Amino acid sequence: MMKSLHLNKFQIYTGLLITGFSWVLLNLLYDSSLSTVCIIKNLSGLPCPTCGVTDSMVFILNGDLLSAIEANAIGAPLVLLVLTLFVIGIYNLVVRKLTVSELYTGYEIWIKKNPWKVYLGVALISMNWLWVLFK
Repeated sequence: MMKSLHLNKFQIYTGLLITGFSWVLLNLLYDSSLSTVCIIKNLSGLPCPTCGVTDSMVFILNGDLLSAIEANAIGAPLVLLVLTLFVIGIYNLVVRKLTVSELYTGYEIWIKKNPWKVYLGVALISMNWLWVLFK
């Protein structure tokens, strides 16, 4: 039996996963060149570090890796992450085990033991943002 706290985390992870997967699927099936939903870009005119990720993911799913990297280099790793989490999410639903929650908890412990990896991640996201700004 799952504890209620874990059940809430499970529901949040599953909801976010379904929402993200649905957004990419919607953009895959329909024209993804509709107006942007990015608040930063709509207010400032400048793209945020994740602007173009949806387009990048759609390009990857259509087999166009070069266009995906041009749209946003973070898209390729995110496609792998979303697809992996989708498979794990389906597994969670079938066996009623909190694999995603356990992965997240393990990741938190790993980051606390190696805080320099946070700085590396921030540096990589900053470099990606520069790419998005000046491409």
